[in-house]
Amino acid sequence: MEGPFDVSEWMFLRLLESLDGRTVTLAMLCEAAVGRKVLSHAWEQEISIGQAEMHRIDARENFGSTVDAGLLVWSLTPTTQTRDYITYDPGSNQPGTAHSF
Repeated sequence: MEGPFDVSEWMFLRLLESLDGRTVTLAMLCEAAVGRKVLSHAWEQEISIGQAEMHRIDARENFGSTVDAGLLVWSLTPTTQTRDYITYDPGSNQPGTAHSF
């Protein structure tokens, strides 16, 4: 890993690695940058993520913080792997925005 070490990033990575090969859905609050790094690492390691979404939140309104944050939701499935994820903006009625790695 390059750049500053983030404990939450380390926890996400260990959790993903330990659950690889199982069918499970997880959701965790995190900085958006940490979520992107974790997804990128998981795909590089070929961890079977079937679906990933980042539901952005207004961290200033909810927590008094200026960080770009969201609820990262991902589903691990041993039979499916995608390299795409969708972001949803807070309070928006619009469909999410698709991103690919």
